[in-house]
Parts: sequence; C-alpha cells; structure tokens
Amino acid sequence: MKHFKIPEWESSHCLPHCVIATVDYFDGPAKAQTTHDEIASLGISRSKWLWPATAALLLSENNLFVKLYDNDIEYNHYLQDGIDWIRRKYGEIGVGHLRQHFDEERTYKDTEAMLKDKRITVYEKDISEEEIFNFANSEDTVIILNMDHSAFYKLDKAPAGHYFLVNGVKDDKIFLTDPIYIDKVVETTAPEILASQQTLNNEVQHFVVTQIASSPKDHVSTV
Repeated sequence: MKHFKIPEWESSHCLPHCVIATVDYFDGPAKAQTTHDEIASLGISRSKWLWPATAALLLSENNLFVKLYDNDIEYNHYLQDGIDWIRRKYGEIGVGHLRQHFDEERTYKDTEAMLKDKRITVYEKDISEEEIFNFANSEDTVIILNMDHSAFYKLDKAPAGHYFLVNGVKDDKIFLTDPIYIDKVVETTAPEILASQQTLNNEVQHFVVTQIASSPKDHVSTV
C-alpha cells in the first residue's frame, strides 16, 4: 500500500493537496510543501480551486507523466469558444461557478499549454475499473479519483466533487486517502466509486500519474 504525505495547509481544497502529495510521493524537485509561500510558488492558490489542466501541468512540470480522464470538460472546445462553451453546456450557473471558483484567464492559458504538453495525455472518457485495479498497487503509479463527497460519505447534502488518492487494492476493496483528513485512509469498492460518480452526472476527472511514459503520446483521445 502506498502512503501519502498530506501537507498541513490551511485549505479545504482537495486537488491541490493531491497534487502536492503526488509530487512528494515521487520525490520530485518540489516536495510536499507546508508554508503558504512555498505552496504559492507551485502556482497553487488558497482562495481558488485548481483547474484540472493546471493540476496536470503542475505534475508534468515535476517530470511526471499524466493521463487525465475527463468526461466533463471538452478542452479543445473550451479553448476555442471559452466562456461561450461553458454557457452552452452549463448555462449561466456554470459561468458564475467558473468565475467564482477559478482564475478564468489561467484556465485558458493552462488548457492551451496542457494540450501541447508531451507528458500529458487527455482521454475524453471515464477511467475503467480495470485500470484502477491494474495500477493501484503499482509503486510506480499514483491514481487520483474524483467522486461525490456527499454520496461517498452518505451525507444528506448536495453533490460535491472531491478528489481522493488511491493507496492500493486488496481483493475487491479499494483503499483511498482523503486529502482533507491527514493520514485518513478509507475503504471502498468499485461499485461505490461508480455510484458516487453518477450523482455528479459522471462529470468527473481522474488522474493516472507515472514517472515514465506508459504509452505513445496521443494528446486527446475520444475512444
């Protein structure tokens, strides 16, 4: 089982914690940071959420290869049409959500950079159960999964996307680190993961991160 060092950082944003813990796991040049200034040097904000393309770039900048599985954001369309694509897909609520939680200018810049980055492959589909089980116990691979926090913890609250780190699998059990709770490992199954994605309309992103390229470069795959 993998063990992740979660930074003791005053933020409730899960994806930055996962990115920093992944970089630290591979002992990259930017190890897990604990000061606000050091975290800011990685381009991570305490006040804004982390755009998936930005997360992929931060991992790539630390010499890691990234597979981004995203059946939500169509990055080529977003790059071409920008906020109009958000409006068509999500309406004005989606536009407000983007502008409230993300640095809009950076989402464009980082989307463009990600699509050109030879260490990042984008798949416009969900990650498969087979891939989770194949790579979860590999010491050379880190998986970051996105699920509905409310459904996963069976809370009577509105759906909310939340990122977890995969520690490993044993039999049919999948063990995850919740990055908001330092050193907390939770147990789940593939059907439970699937169910907690469906409550988000399967609009989720997952990351598979390695130190070596696992396949020939194909920037965007829709297979």
